[in-house]
Amino acid sequence: MKKTHQQKYKRRNSSEQGMALVAAMMCLLLCTGLGMAVLFNATGEAALSGGFRRNEQAFYAADAGLGITRMALRNALNEAILSNATSVGTSPSYGSRTSGTYTLVTYQRTQLGNILQSSSLLSQDGSPIMNAKSALATRNTALTNAGFTADIQLSLESITDTSEIDVQRVTTNIFNVNVVEDIPSVTASVTGRYRYTITATGNNAVSEGNPNRAIARAVETGVISVTLNATIEKPSASGQFDRAFSQYGTFFHRFNQGSVLAAGTFQGKVHTNDRFRFSSSQPVTFQGAVTQVSSTFDHNSGTYNVSSVSPNSTPKSGLTFNSSYSKVDTLPLPSNVYAQKLAVLNSTGRADVNFPSTDSSDPTAPPDPTVAQMKVLLRSASNAAPPTTGSGSSETINTGVYVPATTVSGTPTLNGGGIYVKGNVDEMTLSKGSNGAQVYAIKQGSTTTTVTITPPTSTSAGTTVITNGTNTTTFQGVPLDRTNPIASEQKPAVALFVDGSISKLHGPAASSGVVPSAIAKDTALTIISTGDITMTGNITYEEPVVNLDGSAVTYANNYVPKNVFGIFTNTGKITWTPNSTYTTSNASMTVDVAMVAFNEAAINAGAGATTGGWTTDCASCNSSTIITLRGSRTVSTGIPNVNSKGQKANRYFDPRFANGNLAPPFFPVTRLNNTVTTSNTRSVFTSTSEVMTQSNTWQRTYN
Repeated sequence: MKKTHQQKYKRRNSSEQGMALVAAMMCLLLCTGLGMAVLFNATGEAALSGGFRRNEQAFYAADAGLGITRMALRNALNEAILSNATSVGTSPSYGSRTSGTYTLVTYQRTQLGNILQSSSLLSQDGSPIMNAKSALATRNTALTNAGFTADIQLSLESITDTSEIDVQRVTTNIFNVNVVEDIPSVTASVTGRYRYTITATGNNAVSEGNPNRAIARAVETGVISVTLNATIEKPSASGQFDRAFSQYGTFFHRFNQGSVLAAGTFQGKVHTNDRFRFSSSQPVTFQGAVTQVSSTFDHNSGTYNVSSVSPNSTPKSGLTFNSSYSKVDTLPLPSNVYAQKLAVLNSTGRADVNFPSTDSSDPTAPPDPTVAQMKVLLRSASNAAPPTTGSGSSETINTGVYVPATTVSGTPTLNGGGIYVKGNVDEMTLSKGSNGAQVYAIKQGSTTTTVTITPPTSTSAGTTVITNGTNTTTFQGVPLDRTNPIASEQKPAVALFVDGSISKLHGPAASSGVVPSAIAKDTALTIISTGDITMTGNITYEEPVVNLDGSAVTYANNYVPKNVFGIFTNTGKITWTPNSTYTTSNASMTVDVAMVAFNEAAINAGAGATTGGWTTDCASCNSSTIITLRGSRTVSTGIPNVNSKGQKANRYFDPRFANGNLAPPFFPVTRLNNTVTTSNTRSVFTSTSEVMTQSNTWQRTYN
């Protein structure tokens, strides 16, 4: 009984163990299955994620390729258009049209249209597409783990209007005459619209054949617009002006080959259009650069090459150069005084629409104002037009003093650059008035006309008052120098033009041995004469620039005085004849001035003519007399002094004149060379603007 029980127990225990094993095996299989499922799922996810990432890399490369290619194409197209447009500047296309009875020059914008329509811009081997693709090679490196290629298609969609535009216009000048003038600046523009298609194929930077390589394509269509401009500027002259003659401390057009340069120290630049002769008995020292046209100079009895002189040297006894000595081209002289005469009327002295040039080779050459023009523009002390004598070509303005003026809203208003004096002047006195005014007392026969110019202030345009003892008119405004086209740089200045000679020119009378200054601190003045000018007394600045010993006057805060004075005759000489009434003790005379005296016509007509220079007639002088020039002197030739009494002469240079930094207003100028370069075909400059891109459609595909 007991045995049977044990056997049953054993059989039951074995059965239970088998079931446990089965359960364990099933659990193991389940875990294995779950593990495999997890593994397979993870592997699939990784594969799916990797494929997506590769595709996205390819797509982003394609998308970046669109942007890079678009920019490269836009730049290359713009550069190609500009390159093709260089011909516009050298060979602009002009036409003409009629406006009433006038013929106007036009610019043909078809020239711009033809450039924008050129097939070379659109073809696959044209520079825009070729250069854009070349640029992609360097831009491609900006991408990380990606790359792209691009295909470009380009076509012309449209261009804007190409009709001609005017570069001239009909205008009415101040004499109420219709004239044709060039428009200062005209911009002709044509816009081209170019349709493009860019197909960018991006990849994930895996080599071809690799199963992990992914490719995506992005396609963009749009329009690039480019505006081509041609800016046409009116004819002008270049190389015409170099510097005012005042930049030379001493200038001789001719140098008497029978004499030598007088002893002394020369400040500023020194020049002759001839050749210099020196002597050891007349020692000279040059503090500035010395130039001459001839390649040789004389010293004592010898002739030497200019090129043999080293800068800052004493090559010969009594001959010292503190700068350079060199050979240069001839510096031409002005042929007339038209510029200064015209400056009285138009404030520039240059040809303009009211006073067109009569020189076909130089559109800026000033004409000689006619009597008819001056009758329209000038006014007397009674605010009347100048009276005249004769008629037709024999008509002349009567002797008198006139200013350029008009009436604005009932108010007499100054409108020009100076004062016009017809006829010889017996005496002219320059002096300062109240409130900074400059006063000109001009005596002609028994009539003295006084012009008082009070400078502008922050609240006033200034006034010009002219009176002749019988009539007085106050004109609003003052003469202006408008040679600088920038309005803010246009300053009060006076060209005092005397159509005749000046017998006595001086400042105020001496008082207790002192002569008051004659040129007010705000005055900029040039006196021009068509004959001889005789100066009889001191004319000095209210704010001097040079001391009596030749040293520069120093002002606080680097202040530079504005008062400046010049005198010019192109057909006469300048004589200093000291008068004790207007000079200091011993008839010593000091003048702050830049002087120019030419008379080539008279000198060419007779070699012995004593004209075209500066001389001193010292009948009232003695050995203690000191004649002092503080400025500059420019002459046709040196002429001898008269009635010399052993007086001393000082010639000091106004340092403000150096290198043409400052000059008296409307002062005569010379050129760097003797040629005038004109742009009678006008100046044309090309440019592009509004270079824009508009994307219209975009799509992407994967391989």
